[in-house]
Amino acid sequence: MTKVIAGLLVVLVGLLGSALATQVPSPSLNNLERAFAATGAARLEISMNGWAELRAGERTQSELEQLLRAASRTAFGVAHVAMQYTEESDMRMASVAFTAGSFHVEANVQVLHAATYLVATVRSRHADIWALQQALASFFAGSNVTPTITACLVGVVAGRLSPEEAQELVGSVLRVLAADMQDFYSDGSVVNLTAFSRMLPAGLFLGERKTNLSLSMRYNEQEGHTWIWLAWPTCAAII
Repeated sequence: MTKVIAGLLVVLVGLLGSALATQVPSPSLNNLERAFAATGAARLEISMNGWAELRAGERTQSELEQLLRAASRTAFGVAHVAMQYTEESDMRMASVAFTAGSFHVEANVQVLHAATYLVATVRSRHADIWALQQALASFFAGSNVTPTITACLVGVVAGRLSPEEAQELVGSVLRVLAADMQDFYSDGSVVNLTAFSRMLPAGLFLGERKTNLSLSMRYNEQEGHTWIWLAWPTCAAII
């Protein structure tokens, strides 16, 4: 993996501060899709993670598996799913993975010493972010919990971006979301910046500043593409 866009930190300095786009009254994750479209990247997928703590109580293996089956049926119309079950000294977990229409789903319910968690990841190449959000809400609704979620759009741009092209890409995202860039980081192979936009739902605090947007870029020399990750509230791996 070669170094990403040389001199990117220098050309991004001028983007700090308020962007110029007009803000909309209602924050929405749909605006994240609008910002991704402005990058000009070819979209590969949207990934959305959700997790929630369930009410306390001992659950048998059968009850854990039934919980996942019911949630899968409600959200995706899938009644018969291959179930995996793992039991260790400090954890019991039932998990499923399946494809339903344009959705690829991985989910589990984990019983730990102190708590039980329901976790789901939904990916799609074609569905919009609203469809994923609704599917996750339905998945968790049967357990009467509201999940904490993260969303990430992934795509590629052909070739290695010049400093000017990188500046324009970042500027387009910030303008569409009327976002204030907060932090910039590069280790020579990965570039990441964080920002805050009132056009997106509430985020989280990093240090003393509220953040709800993360943009990362990495050039892949073998593929000849620059990968783009645009995430709310921050880039996150699968739970």
